[in-house]
Amino acid sequence: MATDHKSEPYVGNVQQPLAPQDLRGETDQNQGVPPVTEIVSGWPAVAYDLSPRYAWVFTGALLEAVRTGAHSKNQIEQIIRGHCLDCPLSWEVLDEILTDITRYFHLVTKHKVSIEDFLRNLSPGRRPKVVYEAFHHGQPHIYCDELPPEVLNLKKTALFWIYRSANELLSLGKPRERSEWLPPRAEEMLHFLCRAKNAGQIILFSDLYREVWKRAVLPGQKPPYGSIDEAENWINTFVATAERFIISAPDASKSADKKVLRIRGANKFKIGKKVSADLVIIKGITP
Repeated sequence: MATDHKSEPYVGNVQQPLAPQDLRGETDQNQGVPPVTEIVSGWPAVAYDLSPRYAWVFTGALLEAVRTGAHSKNQIEQIIRGHCLDCPLSWEVLDEILTDITRYFHLVTKHKVSIEDFLRNLSPGRRPKVVYEAFHHGQPHIYCDELPPEVLNLKKTALFWIYRSANELLSLGKPRERSEWLPPRAEEMLHFLCRAKNAGQIILFSDLYREVWKRAVLPGQKPPYGSIDEAENWINTFVATAERFIISAPDASKSADKKVLRIRGANKFKIGKKVSADLVIIKGITP
């Protein structure tokens, strides 16, 4: 984790976390705590020293991430850096905070149905007018009341902009025909290929089929090339330019960063490292 970030942390209209405090008893505060390197078995003293700063950074970073909708790992890392300016922590501890906050947003996505029910039951004064469920930069996100600029700025640059609630279907800012809406299988295949965790990876056709077509056993001895080819054709038809999104090549040695490369003669895709920025799917939910 780099240390050159100097921007000041900012948390909006939310309750600020408590400032760091010395949680030791009054009788202990005057005696001081030896440096960590001198502590052999005194882990309680380390906990006393660490806990307030950990709580300050964790709660402040989490609140800011929720407020701004910055759910990607890189965005959360930047926020954590800002909150560490006044409360320095070891990189090991910062990695733990990053992992915990990232896990929180994963759980939010996993339990989105329960969250939607919770939002509907809020009092009118506390209920957001609309909740946006958005997939961009290879990850799912939840936003309240409005979409942030980082999402709206993708409208003219993303190869696949699918805004269900507004019936918007765009590629590089150009409207697509209604007939070019992707069939469910093709959209799920595109969604799978554009996941951040798959960036730069090689995906076997058999794994792709199991993930998208939800079948544990492949039909016959070979992957269903016909189904994959059909979905691939739909995806390529969507793109507003003559440039194909999925291309075939004799080998995987040379591929553009923003391409999903299908390797001719092999049962696999090689996914470009930046391809996740090309897909945006948005759906508005009224609580």
